[in-house]
Amino acid sequence: MFCLLSLAAFIIHNKMAYFIKRALTLLFCLAISFLTVHVYAQEGQVRISQGGNFTTADTSAIWQLIRSGDKLRFKAPDSSLRLYEVALNKSRSTNYTDGIARLLISIAALYIDRGDLSESLNILRLAKPYCEASTYDNGHYLIYLNKNLAAIYFQKNMFDTSAYYYYEALKQFEQKGSTDLSLLLSLYTNLGATWVSSGQSDLALKYLFKANDLAFKIHDDKNLPEIYNNLAVVYEGKELYDSAIMYGEEALGYSKKTGNTFMEAYASYEIGNQYLHKDQPVIAIRYYQNALSPDKNIPTYLEINTDIALAKAYHKLKKYELAEQYYYNVLNQDQAANYKEFLVETYNGLALLYADTKNYKAALKYKNLSSELKDSLLNAEKIQSTSLMEVKYRMSEKDKELAQNQLQLTALKQKNIWFYSLVIGLCLMCALAFTIYRGEKRKRKLQLILMADIMKEQEIVQLKAKLNGEEEERIRIARELHDGIMVQFSSVKMNLSCELDRSLDPVRKDAIEKIVTQLDSATSELRKSAHNLMPDMLLEEGLAEAVHYFLIGLKQSSGIEIDFQQYGDLPPIATEYELMLYRILQELSQNAIKHAHASQILVQLNYTGSMLSLTVEDNGIGFKEGSPQGEGIGIKNIRSRVSSLNGTMEISSNLGVGSTIYIEFDILNLLKNI
Repeated sequence: MFCLLSLAAFIIHNKMAYFIKRALTLLFCLAISFLTVHVYAQEGQVRISQGGNFTTADTSAIWQLIRSGDKLRFKAPDSSLRLYEVALNKSRSTNYTDGIARLLISIAALYIDRGDLSESLNILRLAKPYCEASTYDNGHYLIYLNKNLAAIYFQKNMFDTSAYYYYEALKQFEQKGSTDLSLLLSLYTNLGATWVSSGQSDLALKYLFKANDLAFKIHDDKNLPEIYNNLAVVYEGKELYDSAIMYGEEALGYSKKTGNTFMEAYASYEIGNQYLHKDQPVIAIRYYQNALSPDKNIPTYLEINTDIALAKAYHKLKKYELAEQYYYNVLNQDQAANYKEFLVETYNGLALLYADTKNYKAALKYKNLSSELKDSLLNAEKIQSTSLMEVKYRMSEKDKELAQNQLQLTALKQKNIWFYSLVIGLCLMCALAFTIYRGEKRKRKLQLILMADIMKEQEIVQLKAKLNGEEEERIRIARELHDGIMVQFSSVKMNLSCELDRSLDPVRKDAIEKIVTQLDSATSELRKSAHNLMPDMLLEEGLAEAVHYFLIGLKQSSGIEIDFQQYGDLPPIATEYELMLYRILQELSQNAIKHAHASQILVQLNYTGSMLSLTVEDNGIGFKEGSPQGEGIGIKNIRSRVSSLNGTMEISSNLGVGSTIYIEFDILNLLKNI
C-alpha cells in the first residue's frame, strides 16, 4: 500500500515523442530569458557568461526563470529542469542565497517525481546550509526542505523517518510563526498519509480529520481529494470497504470538480481496490481502466500499481493472457527498477499465474526472482540501519569532544565570571521554581478537565448501554407478540371460523362473525405494535424508508396530516445508529400528536455535505421557552440519545403557534464510532 505525496509526479511514456512534443515550449521559455541571460553549454553543464555584482536586475531574471520552470514542471519536466539549472548557475554567480535554496529544493522535487531518490537526497543535503542561511519569508525554505526529505523517505518505505521530518516541518512552521494555512494543510495531509502507509490508523485519522477541518475552514477544495482518498485507504485497512468506497467516491467527485486529473486517477485506483476486496473484479477493472485513461498523465508508481491491480483482477476472472500482459507492462517500464517492492509483487503474481496455468518452469523462475529481490531489499535495509547507527555514533563522539573543549574554555575564564554565573544560576533557579509551580498548577487543571471528560464519557457509555438494553427488550417483546400471542390469535380465529361454518343457528352465526371481526381488529393493532417495537422495514430498506412507512401508518391511525420530506441520500451507517435515529423521530412525531395536539406535522430528513439533520415541526399548542413542558422526560431522553451520538439539538416553540425541533449530526462522527 502506498499513499499520495504532496507533489504529484507525471510519467514520460516515450522519450523521443516527448521531446518532439515539448520542443516549441522549451524554445519559447528560453526566449523569455534571452534578454537577461546569455547561456552556453559545455560538457553537459549549463553556465552563465554574465557575472558581476548582485543587483535587482539579477534577481528579476532568476525569478522569471523560476516561474517559467514551475509552469513546465508537470507538463515538461526535462524543460523545467533545464530552466532551473540556468537560474541556479545565475544565483551562484551572484551569491544569491535565497535563489540557490529555492532552486535546489525545486530540482530535488523533480528528481522525487522521477523516482530518483538518491539524487534528490544528495541535492537536498547541498540545499540545507542555503536554506538555513536564507532570509526569504522568515526562513520558510527549511520547512520545504524537511517536507521534501519526508517525501523521499516515504517513497523508500521508511515511514518512521518520513514522519520525523514531517514533524520537524511542523515544528519549523510553529517556530517561525507562519500564517500559510495552505502549507499547514499540506503537512497535515502528508503526515496522515505517512501514518496510513505505516498502518497507524488512529494517528492517520487524527491528522486527516485535522486536514479535513482546516480545508473547510479555509475553503480549500484542492486538498480534499487527497484527504478523502487517504481516509478511504484507512478504512480499507480496517476492512470497512463500504466506508472506503464512500470516501473514494468523495475524492473522485472533488477531483473532477477541481480538475485534478491525477487525483481522479488515484481515487479510481483506490475504489477499484475496494471492489477487488469485495470480490467484484468486473467493477474493479472499470475503475482501474479509468485510472489508466491517457488524459490522466499519472506518475510511474501509480501506473505500476494500477497495472498490478488489473493483473490480479483478470487473474481472479481466469483471463490469464490479460493478467500476464499487465504484469509484463510493469516489467517493461523504464523506471520499474526504482520501485523494487513493486517488482517483488509482480514476480510473485507471475509465479502464481504460471502455477495456475501449469507452466511450472516459468512459475519457479519468477518465484526465485522474487526471493532474490526480497533478500537484496533486506540486505539494503540492514546496510541503511548500520549506516544510521554509525552516523549517530559519530555525532555522539563529536558532542563529547565539543563538551570537553567547552570545559577547558570555562576553566580559563576570569574569576568575575563566577559571580555572574552565581547570579544567573539564582535567576534560573527562581525561573525554574516558577515554571514548576505553573506546571503543577496547569497539571492540576488538566487533571480536572480530564476527570470531567472521563465522567462524561462514562455517562455516554452508560447511556448507550441503557439504550441497547431498551432495544433488546423491545426486540424480545416484539418477538413474543409476533411469534407467540399473534399465533395464538390466529389459532383462535381459525377455530371460530370452523365453528362459524358448522353453525346453523343464524343468531349464533352473527355473534361469531362479530367476534371474528373484533379478533381481526385486535390482531391488526397487535401487529402494528410489534412492528413499531422492531421495524422490519429499517433492517430491509434503511432509515428513510422505515421513517416514511411509520409516518404513513401514524397518519392512517390518527387521521392527522403528516408530511415527510427527504433531501440527499444517507450513506450506509451502522444499524444500531440508524435504529437510534429512528426512535428519535418516532418519539418526536408521537409527542406532537399526544402532547402538542397538532393537526399538521412536518418531518424532514436532510443529508448535505457531511451533515445529517432531523426536523419535526407541528402546529400544536406550543409552550413558553424554559417552561417545564419543554423539558419533559421524553425530551430529556431524546437529548441524551442525541448527546450519545455527539449531535446538537435545538427547540423553538411559541404558545398557540406550534413547535420546531431541529437535530444535527456530523456523519463523520458516526463513521468514526463504527
